[in-house]
Amino acid sequence: MERVVTNAVIARALTTARINLTQGGGLAGPLNDTGVFPPMVTQMVAVGEETGELPGMLTELADFYEKEAGYAMESLTALIEPAIIVVMGIVVGFIVISVAIPMLDISSGATLK
Repeated sequence: MERVVTNAVIARALTTARINLTQGGGLAGPLNDTGVFPPMVTQMVAVGEETGELPGMLTELADFYEKEAGYAMESLTALIEPAIIVVMGIVVGFIVISVAIPMLDISSGATLK
């Protein structure tokens, strides 16, 4: 299980939990002891172990965090969109000024002669 995770801290926590499981212990205790996982995760794992519904609890946790990630992406998108619009406005303004100033110089020079 810990070979699937790319985060070294979480991999160590899962290794500790796996060792505890092979020795006949539970999953929630070692996950809680590492301090890596949020309390809600360890509490739901503990409830799942006590009720015998661990797969269901893990599914609910996965759904919850999937929704949280979606909300975070929506918030990030909402923050980035105005910044991109401002940057594009500055770029377009720079291009317009770069074209307009030489044209004005040419036209003002032509009227003087």
